[in-house]
Amino acid sequence: MKRIARFVVLAPLLGLYLIFLPFLALDARAWLRKKRQRNTGEERLVGRQAIVDRISDAGWAHLRLGDDWRLGETADGVPLAGGDRVEVVGAQGAILIVRPI
Repeated sequence: MKRIARFVVLAPLLGLYLIFLPFLALDARAWLRKKRQRNTGEERLVGRQAIVDRISDAGWAHLRLGDDWRLGETADGVPLAGGDRVEVVGAQGAILIVRPI
């Protein structure tokens, strides 16, 4: 009798698990897709090298990354000059954080 009672309780639970398992898998895939899409801004530029074109009056470095132009600054306050080669180490909004090479 105990075996039948255990089966009566476990069978519906197993059925519900098998019904909702595909939905959990789809939700996990959607979450991973969103997580991958979050890294599409300035973070994708981390590790790339750039050339300082000029320094603005406000102190921003105008960086040339291939065909792209961005604003940047150093994290530790090291002064940059036009023509310096830098590496992107992070981003704060639209401003790239760089370090001299």
